[in-house]
Amino acid sequence: MLAFTLATTVLLFASEEQILAPSTLGDMTATPAKGCPIIYSYKQNHTFNVSWSNVQTSPSKDYIGLWCPYNSTGEYIAYVWAPDTPVASGSVPFPFPTVKNTSICEFRYCRADDDYCGPAKPANFGGASNQVTMIAAKDATAQGCPQHQAVGIPEQVHIGLGPDAETSMNIAWVTFGDVVDNKTTTQSIVQYGTSADSLSSQASGNAYPFTADTNRDPWSNHVVSLTGLTPGATYYYKVGDPSKGWSKVFNFHTLPPTDARPQVHLAFGDMGSSYAFSLCEECSGDPVCDWDTCRNKSVGIFGEALTNNVDMAVHTGDYAYNFDTNGGLIGDQFMRNVEVFASKVPYMVSIGNHEDGENALAQFTERFRHMPTTSGTTKTANGVAPNNWYYSWDAGLVHYIAISTEIPYKFPELVQKQWEWVQADLIAANKNREKVPWIVIHGHRGMYCSCDNSCISENAVMRFGPYKNGTYGFEKLFYDQGVDMYLCGHYHNYERNWPTYMNKSVPSNNQPEAPIYIVTGAAGCPELHEPFTWPQPARAAYRSNTFSYSRMTILNASHLRFQQVVTDPTFFGKDMYGTVIDDVTIVNNKHGPFNLTRFLAQEKASSERCQLHNDCGPEKKSIDHWKTAASDRAPPGWKFKGDESEDRLKSFVSRFGGTKGNMAKWEDANIAFFHRTGKEADPLPREDGN
Repeated sequence: MLAFTLATTVLLFASEEQILAPSTLGDMTATPAKGCPIIYSYKQNHTFNVSWSNVQTSPSKDYIGLWCPYNSTGEYIAYVWAPDTPVASGSVPFPFPTVKNTSICEFRYCRADDDYCGPAKPANFGGASNQVTMIAAKDATAQGCPQHQAVGIPEQVHIGLGPDAETSMNIAWVTFGDVVDNKTTTQSIVQYGTSADSLSSQASGNAYPFTADTNRDPWSNHVVSLTGLTPGATYYYKVGDPSKGWSKVFNFHTLPPTDARPQVHLAFGDMGSSYAFSLCEECSGDPVCDWDTCRNKSVGIFGEALTNNVDMAVHTGDYAYNFDTNGGLIGDQFMRNVEVFASKVPYMVSIGNHEDGENALAQFTERFRHMPTTSGTTKTANGVAPNNWYYSWDAGLVHYIAISTEIPYKFPELVQKQWEWVQADLIAANKNREKVPWIVIHGHRGMYCSCDNSCISENAVMRFGPYKNGTYGFEKLFYDQGVDMYLCGHYHNYERNWPTYMNKSVPSNNQPEAPIYIVTGAAGCPELHEPFTWPQPARAAYRSNTFSYSRMTILNASHLRFQQVVTDPTFFGKDMYGTVIDDVTIVNNKHGPFNLTRFLAQEKASSERCQLHNDCGPEKKSIDHWKTAASDRAPPGWKFKGDESEDRLKSFVSRFGGTKGNMAKWEDANIAFFHRTGKEADPLPREDGN
């Protein structure tokens, strides 16, 4: 049987006749009337405790699912894993899901090899004792039940650069419970000033209802643009509506004048709500990793932002894992987590494959509708919005272009349109290189990597285009237009390549004659590190499958410093957390289209030196904790194949998969292992993907 207890501040009833003790809801205490059902929750950290007993164990993965309504024969609306080692009796926390309509729901204990855990399945341990009644927010007042929180209170505050990066800033946030007849009833206001005690200026913006969620009430995205700001100045601000409430006071600094000082830009990809180790070293399997979670705020992305030395951050796709998981609650919690830095540092984005789903795509597009796009509009399940799938902006000495690497896979009708827009933007950027010399493009999927076969095949689509005739590939376009660097995620590791073109490379960052391709996709998520299953190629100067993020310091028009910061508390220890594992300077005095003749001559000369004189340039470097190594940083006795490797994997999952008792697991741990050993992975009740 299954049983349910109160884990945090959610009111939970085994039946309508049973009344629990009063529960604190935010800053108020409420005792519901007899028969008052469970209240709709906006907060991810409200959880059930779901326990079970007398369950016959099996070697397959087990999970606990929630079905609404209770007699549904379809798919669960949310699930959590049972322990990796099956137990007859146990418990897991279950994040409080949201419901759009009042419903009687049911928890079921299920086998992962079921297509679904229907009520007639023998593996289903659901039943009347496991049913709970949940009420939607829109019905709560009418039934005399307490609301969870005041309507229209702002949260998930994040900022992005405006059209003029030095003198404008776009502010975005979310409110709940304030959409009536598809219109937001809450105002979008920012009060700001150069002192926290004197927010003497005010700007208004617009609110955009989000109606694409199928299992909860609409909610609102707010966007306000601040213009006429002073370059290099610190501003304090709060957001909200005077009739409903304000956020706390945040602060940001505008970008400094281009030649005032070096700028620091962070880059990373593939960050979950849980296991976001790059935010701070206390992040864990718990989806909550916010200001209160992080005790040490001197390291990690939080630490970098709080020093006031970071000017901008770029996220190269894959957020929350996923924006639409558990009815959007995981997306909400992710945005609460990143608010610590995203309310202070412009948080610029590109789209990933975990935003491919209809609802996840709508959430990405709406949550980041404040990006400074000039590429028109796009349309999702939530309606028309600014096109933040591909767009560009200037930040100091760097011209950035965000592209969608998902278009060839999900929207092939947009392949030509995006390519031609990128081409036109690059031509315009080249005319402005005296003022903005560096060009950096970022997207999710890569063009050069060496982790596995799938990355090689995806690289071909990006490099040569999705069509057999070779049209609309990006590699030649980037080369012809002199793109300095391409940043991507998707592969959960770090890999920095030498200047490369058509799989040829020159082992020098001094006056490069080809783009530098960098994978930085290891910010931390519920999937495991990406193993390197291919030997390190000559073009790969450094690769590592530790959790990490990138730091770029644009020193001046000709010098850019690139560093990779390790943030891995697994086999690499606290003494390494926050340390730099790769540190190079790129020197380029002649930005512009590359010279193919010169590049081929350099490549030929370096190849001859390597073959004839064993002078192959700087030593290639690699950190791979999956391989056997004479180091306490790697699992003792780790082998590439065999039972001992499988035991090591289980030990890894056991050690890091249940941090703080959370249900989240290293969901792809067995997949990563079986990729290496050639075995088949156990089926998982979720969409696979990097």
